[in-house]
Amino acid sequence: MVKWIVPSMRSVVEEALRKIRVVTDEARAVALWYEANPEKIYLSEETEHLRGKELLSMEELTNILFAEPVGRMAARS
Repeated sequence: MVKWIVPSMRSVVEEALRKIRVVTDEARAVALWYEANPEKIYLSEETEHLRGKELLSMEELTNILFAEPVGRMAARS
């Protein structure tokens, strides 16, 4: 849907769209990865070495599930 704006607001809208694209870059990259790999789970560069491993420790599972550092046993809960 097209949202029309007044010409004087053009630069404000362009800057807002630029900021939105920067903030959403990573999420869009992950979405593209999932389109190409629908049967797999996305692993960050830090956890990619775990792919194919048959058993994971709770610490490894926590690293996969959470984007930020959390307690070692957070995955259990």
